[in-house]
Amino acid sequence: MYRKVTFIVFLVLSIITFSITFEEYEKQTNYEYTGNFFDGTNILVTHVLENKLYDIIGWDTSDLDNINQIYEGESFFDYSVSKDGLKFTGINKNGMVIVYNSENDLNYIILKKAANVYFHPNGDMIIVKVIKDGKSEFYFVDYKNNEDRLVLKYSENNKPFSSKAKMHIFNDYFIISDYKGQENGNKYDDNYIRYFSDPQNNYLYFKSLSDEYIFDIDEKWVYHHNNFVDAVNTVLINLQDKTFTKIALGNIGSFLSTNIAYIDSKKASRVKKYFALKHQLEEVYTGEYFLYNDRFVLVNPIDIPDQVNVHGYDSKNNKHIYLSQGNILQVDSYDNNPYKQMDTYFNNLELLNIGFDNVIEDIVETMNIAGMEFLAYNEDRFFGDSLNTSYYNKTNLILEEVKTLLNKSETTKFDMNFVYKKIVQYSLLANYTKNYGEAEKAVVFLKNLKTDYPNIVNWNKLFKNLVLIEALTISNKTGTKEAYYHILDQDGFLYNEENELDTYMEEYPEIFTNLLKDKKKLSYFSGIPEDKLSSFENSYKAGEALENKEDIYKFDDFLKNNKKNINDLM
Repeated sequence: MYRKVTFIVFLVLSIITFSITFEEYEKQTNYEYTGNFFDGTNILVTHVLENKLYDIIGWDTSDLDNINQIYEGESFFDYSVSKDGLKFTGINKNGMVIVYNSENDLNYIILKKAANVYFHPNGDMIIVKVIKDGKSEFYFVDYKNNEDRLVLKYSENNKPFSSKAKMHIFNDYFIISDYKGQENGNKYDDNYIRYFSDPQNNYLYFKSLSDEYIFDIDEKWVYHHNNFVDAVNTVLINLQDKTFTKIALGNIGSFLSTNIAYIDSKKASRVKKYFALKHQLEEVYTGEYFLYNDRFVLVNPIDIPDQVNVHGYDSKNNKHIYLSQGNILQVDSYDNNPYKQMDTYFNNLELLNIGFDNVIEDIVETMNIAGMEFLAYNEDRFFGDSLNTSYYNKTNLILEEVKTLLNKSETTKFDMNFVYKKIVQYSLLANYTKNYGEAEKAVVFLKNLKTDYPNIVNWNKLFKNLVLIEALTISNKTGTKEAYYHILDQDGFLYNEENELDTYMEEYPEIFTNLLKDKKKLSYFSGIPEDKLSSFENSYKAGEALENKEDIYKFDDFLKNNKKNINDLM
């Protein structure tokens, strides 16, 4: 079926002998390359796709300030790289399969109509998918000894694989997935683990040497780390202890360890929506998530560049590496196991919910343990109706979250965005409970943070959004008319035609009662149609607005006894 080619090398034009610097390469490709780091090695492989052909280069990144080229290949229809990054195989535009070894030993294998190529994990074999008469055949080729060890053509019932069949390789496990309609699959021998799908449902049948599992597949797979396999919307399988956990990562993330997953929120897909829904997340942020009781909790948000050419994870040094338009960014990975502290925290929340106020001190103490500050990364844990406790306790805990984020060794842009959310929530509750002076103090405090953090967030946008909160307080203290004159004097409260606080108006209209009295003006400034504002107003029952003032945690108390002397920010 194939033969080793030892002549007319120029016909395949695959291995380029000259080299360029990484800086030259980035400029030459106009920063439009992508690639992968090979964890546990110093190898980076990049490619540029042009006219459906890949040009690839392997790089030595042992010194990130001096990245050196180690090999290069041009014009591949498909390619695969060995586990250590030192070898690659590809199908060139002439239909020839080429294997390049780090020792500069080239092997040329002719397999007609080769469609895809995969490197065997041991590096001594390649797997080539060939399409014959519209059907897929998988050739396991020992390219060094010129022999086929195995050819896979049919499932157990002699039904051939379709042209859409794909090989998935996880560590030493092999799986072939196919489209709906395929009959039950087959385990070919003890060395190769296979497939397959249910005729009615898009299931993948995974069989190890002693156990069987079912996957619900969606053509997207993620390899994460030793002894684990992941498929969309399905289960995390631990092949060592045979445990499994329902998860959903798909093409938006991968596991870095047993409990830590990296999620890239910029990869928009329906999987991201499912991920947010399943794990009860208002937003999906880029960063590391801890798998806690079958739910992912954000523990390490990462502010990645707008354009990332390559992202890699260095498990040896626990760092994420980003290459972005000529820049190299390194970010420390989350290096704790917070399970025990999270148990304590959420158990105390349950006790608070049933009336044990004395656990608040313990809740605050857990939030302030180094590495546990991520507990403040929640949208409305202490603001909404899910927690059954007093407004005093809610406002106390909201401000304690603000303290936690401002008292970190380094307050980030991500932290400050949550500080903003928490101060807004405190101000809204202060208005609702008729503590208007406290709402004013909170807004003043937030504005004063600009002095200490001048470049950390878009303060123009933030201040413009706050006009709505200021108007709300004025409407409650002085009157609706004066509130709208304040909005007019501030040239409205929309920034780039939006105000992030509009959602509070829709979800908690009882807080905005006085502003909703003049829906014509509110519609004018917000851009929300009057009939929709009326629907907000009608969504809550008469009497839900508080009749009497209720006690809340005073803002002056928040300013006392802080490690960074938050009072200095006033």
